[in-house]
Amino acid sequence: MPKSPGPIYRKISVQMWGDKKYKSLSRPQPNARDLWVYLLTNEHTRILPGLYCISLYSMSEQFTWPLQSTKAKLQEILEKGMAYFDQDTRLIWLPNALFHNPPDNSNQVKGWARHFVEMPECSVKDSALKDLDSFLQGIDNEFGKGFMKVFYQALRNYSPKGFMTPSLDGMGTQEQEQEQEQEQEQEQERLTPWVLQKMWNEIPGISRSQILGDTIKATINQRLREHGDREWWDAYFLKIRSSDYLCGRSKTGWAASLGWVCGPKNLDKVLEGTYDNRGEAKEQNWQDMKTKAKALIADGATGPPSTTQGTA
Repeated sequence: MPKSPGPIYRKISVQMWGDKKYKSLSRPQPNARDLWVYLLTNEHTRILPGLYCISLYSMSEQFTWPLQSTKAKLQEILEKGMAYFDQDTRLIWLPNALFHNPPDNSNQVKGWARHFVEMPECSVKDSALKDLDSFLQGIDNEFGKGFMKVFYQALRNYSPKGFMTPSLDGMGTQEQEQEQEQEQEQEQERLTPWVLQKMWNEIPGISRSQILGDTIKATINQRLREHGDREWWDAYFLKIRSSDYLCGRSKTGWAASLGWVCGPKNLDKVLEGTYDNRGEAKEQNWQDMKTKAKALIADGATGPPSTTQGTA
């Protein structure tokens, strides 16, 4: 018996909905069919098939339908289980979109996880996670891709600190919990931009780092490749902590930022003592700085090691 060729697909650009010629065509009366096609292909869709935010107003505006008519047609779709929608968070989930858009590789699955984390919390998101779990498990059982493990690892990496992946049937085994604990321990030991950000924000007076954008992450990673020793950074931050100018204790009131002190030219200037307090001896022995940093950390001190006031 010949194997079925499977479904035939056609590509549709999301830009179609904003195309001038398309928008000049006669508009349909409120109906669930056209609304369904819009939900599948609109400009709000993202990398994770079927999960994105959209408001009833956006649906209504696209077709210039009355809001109540649009709501009634969406209800038709919801009642048939073709979609789930949370009006408060505007999150919509089209579960069958996964089966028509399976992932090609692990990087795509990681992208799914990142997008999932960014979506607002609600019951629709919980339903989406259960469907994703079942879908990826099915792919792994059939093709042995390992996508499920990749997804949950990426989910933990992209999630805020303290976020726990919801427990699901078949997930959260002792082996996986042990693996997660080991990963967390390794992450704490390994220097990353986020670890460095935490160390930086503990320095009193500096300009606190709130968000690590792509540019600053690239800069920090470059410095970490050059100086991968945590003791080196403890000593470097101690030198910054000692500087009135860098910590906002000078007359200018200016304070250094993490991105600024990780810039190659600024880093060299800090090490050369350009921003040391006036009248204080330049620190020549880098090993002594490391020793002082160790002692400071051991003592649990958080304030500047020197109370001398001055300007740079």
